[in-house]
Amino acid sequence: MATHGLRAPVLLLISTAIAAALVIYRPIHVVATESMAPAMRAGDVIIVGPPLDPIREGSIISYRIGDKLITHRVVSVEDDHLTTKGDNNQSVDPWFVHHHDVVGVALLRIPYLGHIIHFMQRPAGWVILIVMPSMLLISGELMRIAALSRSPKVETPGRILVRLTGWNVEQPEGNSRLD
Repeated sequence: MATHGLRAPVLLLISTAIAAALVIYRPIHVVATESMAPAMRAGDVIIVGPPLDPIREGSIISYRIGDKLITHRVVSVEDDHLTTKGDNNQSVDPWFVHHHDVVGVALLRIPYLGHIIHFMQRPAGWVILIVMPSMLLISGELMRIAALSRSPKVETPGRILVRLTGWNVEQPEGNSRLD
């Protein structure tokens, strides 16, 4: 069965669906500084979600202070607030984090992906990472279609299916309509 012609489009569709699901259902954040090194580095992406367990000392949380989003480790939990500190910082943060300011906990870290996201936000990055691969995929498919159109012209329904999809349709013994 020759399905290799469908492999690239199917993989593209699956990876796009996974990326969309991550973005839609879980907020992602690009780490901006080295304050959480070595656990998280600038340019890493973290996926944040609701805590599965109560937040406690050692939990890594993302929270808002004004218009800034910060991701640091909890060093103490009080009834009305949390105290946080970046792993790479010398002292605790000079503010208290109130529970209603917590966006979520870090569920997953994807190293270096933030660099690609920032690159893709520039015009050159968009062209190199989206437009050029799309053009290569489209031109490859157009060349395949052109090559198939130059093949012998016996146009039975089975032959059209094989030519358009690349699928090899099995046929009973003695049936040579597709040969």
